[in-house]
Amino acid sequence: MKKNVAVIDLHTQRRKKEIIAKIKRIPPLPAAAQEVLSIVAENPRDIRRLEQVIMHDPSLSSQLLKVANCAAYYPASRINTVHRAIVFL
Repeated sequence: MKKNVAVIDLHTQRRKKEIIAKIKRIPPLPAAAQEVLSIVAENPRDIRRLEQVIMHDPSLSSQLLKVANCAAYYPASRINTVHRAIVFL
């Protein structure tokens, strides 16, 4: 029985080390995403400011449009601007 516990403890320790190593490799949140979170926390209705920040980050703009147009949200028509995507979501 003690042998099984020792094996489990060893496995748990290895798993912890693997997880910690993976966490250290997670890239930091991009500055634009941090700014979006800050704006939403301060004033979630500041659509113009959100739009300006998102428009300066092509990847974030693309992801926002992709989410706004996904089947889960079922938009009535294709959303093709960042402004419309923000308002829609």
